[in-house]
Amino acid sequence: MTCFTKLPNSFRFIFIYSALIFSTFLFSSTTSAAPCIAPFNAGTIEMPPACDYLSDTDWQIINGLPAGTTIDIAVTLKSFNAIVENAGGSLGGTASTFNATLDLLMSGTGTLAGFNRNIFIGMSGEIHSAAKSPGDANQDFDTKFLAMQASIFGDPDFDLITIKFLDSLGHTNLSQIGGPGTDFYVDSFFDLTYDISFTGAPGSVLEDFSGSTRSEGRIQTEIAIPEPATMAILALGLLYLLMGKKYKECES
Repeated sequence: MTCFTKLPNSFRFIFIYSALIFSTFLFSSTTSAAPCIAPFNAGTIEMPPACDYLSDTDWQIINGLPAGTTIDIAVTLKSFNAIVENAGGSLGGTASTFNATLDLLMSGTGTLAGFNRNIFIGMSGEIHSAAKSPGDANQDFDTKFLAMQASIFGDPDFDLITIKFLDSLGHTNLSQIGGPGTDFYVDSFFDLTYDISFTGAPGSVLEDFSGSTRSEGRIQTEIAIPEPATMAILALGLLYLLMGKKYKECES
């Protein structure tokens, strides 16, 4: 019987290395999405879906801070409620009003390294959607996020912070999960033009700082998350266990 442990070291190294590469590819190439699912409603869905919209990259506060310093913000638009959708709007489909929450996860850089805050701002907004295709298993339509603003006052770090959105375009794709009457997967995004204005609160690390930063950022409903890389390590560990068993068989 040919034993693995009797093979030359170079062959054993190649075998182990190849197994590691294969297991890493196998597990990391499989993705688990955190999809938005919206309930079936008269052949389509109500807009906006009651799902989180997450920023694909951090937004930033730059102006008004020292050179080389930023406040990076992971943005989530969530907790949609009081949604009212009616025929009409600027895209010839529907107009929807809603309440929601802006979740701002902040972290400082440069001279503000170590600054971390999570701030929640309530807001009301309006979205317009182009005509949908009720009854179709797959539906695509353009959307528009109408201009609005949300503010908080008297925060421990921000005497005032205001986020303004200009009219911004987006798109939504619906894919029915099963047969007729089943819910839809929703892949939706908005490319927002935003303006963040702030005034630092007295006694905080932001005291004497104020400014306004305008930029663009995408928020979207679906983020694909790779499977944990630890799965590859577990696969390699299993390989070593099998090798140990084979070694004992060879010894006997």
